[in-house]
Amino acid sequence: MFQQVIIDIGFRGRRTTIVPLLTARHKALCIARARQHSHWAVNNWKHVAWSDESRFQLYRADGRVRVWRKPHESMDLTCQQGTVQSGGASVMVWGLCSWGEMGPLIHLETALTGGMYVTILYDHLHPFISIVHSDGFAQFQQDNATPHRSRFATEWLQEYISDIRHFHRPSKSPDMNIIEHIWYVLQRTVQKRSPPPLTPMDL
Repeated sequence: MFQQVIIDIGFRGRRTTIVPLLTARHKALCIARARQHSHWAVNNWKHVAWSDESRFQLYRADGRVRVWRKPHESMDLTCQQGTVQSGGASVMVWGLCSWGEMGPLIHLETALTGGMYVTILYDHLHPFISIVHSDGFAQFQQDNATPHRSRFATEWLQEYISDIRHFHRPSKSPDMNIIEHIWYVLQRTVQKRSPPPLTPMDL
């Protein structure tokens, strides 16, 4: 009886929403960071250089494909979507962008390590900052991935702190990196290619 009343007023049984588990410390740091930048205007954000890595899979199924079919048509070829284990081959890249400029797109041959990351920062971030943000107000944004927090990367950023100020991001804070929009557009562009890429080299 009670259950029917609940259903009648619009409630339905649903799975819980999966979110990061935030401690009181996580929340306090996120709030402090938000307050620290709450006064920033557009001109302040123009001085931030945004970076990130992204992986592009050769065969990608995002789980959102839907088809209209009858109950007995599940094995019909027109109602199937081919998959491969772990998404098949993939290409990993590191990218960099700013308000008005695109930085380099670097192909990562192997899994990113702290040492490799420092090489990328030295070879690509430092020249980008020197040219695009030569006014000395640049701030560098990165997430808290393990290579980014490695001893090598931390020491390098401290050494070049006069040229590159680090835009600190608290652990488990919202990902507001504008480069995520670029990854999305790039992913959609790759998916629309005809013919589609068939090998890692094509990808």
